[in-house]
Amino acid sequence: MSLLSLSTTDHSEIVEAVDKITQNLCGASQVALSLPSTRPGTLPERLARTMTEGKKPHLTLAPEAGTQRMRDVINKGVCEDELLESIGIAAQQGYNGAKLYFMIGLPGETDADVAGIARMAGKAARLAKEIARGRARLSLAVSSYVP
Repeated sequence: MSLLSLSTTDHSEIVEAVDKITQNLCGASQVALSLPSTRPGTLPERLARTMTEGKKPHLTLAPEAGTQRMRDVINKGVCEDELLESIGIAAQQGYNGAKLYFMIGLPGETDADVAGIARMAGKAARLAKEIARGRARLSLAVSSYVP
C-alpha cells in the first residue's frame, strides 16, 4: 500500500495516520506500507521506525538538483544537510535502501551542477553504509528536465 502525494511527510498528521494504518493492515499480514515521495529533511524518526517494523523498506527522496545553487534556482527549498539527515535517520531505523531522484538539463545548469549529483549521491551512500554497517543500498534516477 502506498500513500501518494508530492510530499507525504509534510502532512501534519502523517505519523498518526501511518501508526493507524500499520496497526490495522500491516501487522501479521502481507501488506507493506510505502511512502514513495519524501521531501528531504521531513522524515520523523518515529515514522521511520514504524515503517520498518517487520519490513525491509526503501526510502525515496527527491533532491532534484546536485547543487544548492540549482535547488535555489528551481525553488526546491532543500539543502544537502536535510538530505543527509533523512538518509541517516532511515539507515538508523533499518531501511535497507534509498532512491534519489535528480533532474538534468535545468535552465542555467552548469557542468558543476551535474557533477554535484555524483558528489551528493556519494556522500549519501557513504553515510548510509557507515550507519547500516554496509547493508544499505543507494540507487539514483536521473531524468531530463522537460519544460
